[in-house]
Amino acid sequence: MRAHWMTGTALGFFLIVQTVFASGLDSEKQALIEQMLSLTEVSKMTDGIMEIMLEQSKTEFEQVLQEEVWEEAGRPERQREPIMEERFEDYAARFRETYPEKINPVRTMKSIYFALYDMHFTKEELKTLVAFHQTPAGKKYLELIPLITEKSTDQASRVLQPKIEDLIHMLFQEQKAVVLGGES
Repeated sequence: MRAHWMTGTALGFFLIVQTVFASGLDSEKQALIEQMLSLTEVSKMTDGIMEIMLEQSKTEFEQVLQEEVWEEAGRPERQREPIMEERFEDYAARFRETYPEKINPVRTMKSIYFALYDMHFTKEELKTLVAFHQTPAGKKYLELIPLITEKSTDQASRVLQPKIEDLIHMLFQEQKAVVLGGES
C-alpha cells in the first residue's frame, strides 16, 4: 500500500512539474508567481509540514518498535515507555536533521505552488494578488491566515469529531446487526 502511495505521489509531482514547464510561461507571469511565493512565504510552510509528518509518524514508529524490537529485546513492559520516548526523541532529532537534505521540501513546495498558481490564475489576477499582499490589509492577512487556519481546523475537529464518531458507531452497529441477524 505504501509503495502505491509513493508511486502516486511521485507521478503527481512529475505531472505538476511537467505542467509548469510545458505551459511555456512568459517571464512576467513567472516573475509574478515568484513574487507570490515570496510574499506567502511558502518556504516557511515546510517546517510546519515537517512537524505534522513527524507527529503523524510517532504512532507508526511506536508500532514498529513494539512489533519488531520489544520481542527481540525481551524488555519488561514497565521499561518500555521511557525507552520508547527516548528513542522517539532521537528519531525525531535525526528526522529534523536529515529532512531538508533528503526531501528538499522547499524546492518541492515551490514547484507544487508554482504549478497551481500557473494553472489557476491569469497574469492579471496574479498582479492583483501581489498588489493586495503588499497592502497593510494584505500583510495582515498573510500574517493571520496560518493562525486562522489552525484555529478553525482545531475548532472544526473538536465539534465534528464526536459527531463523526457517533455516526461511525451507528453505522457499525447497523452492519453488525445485519451480519449477526443474517439480513442484507
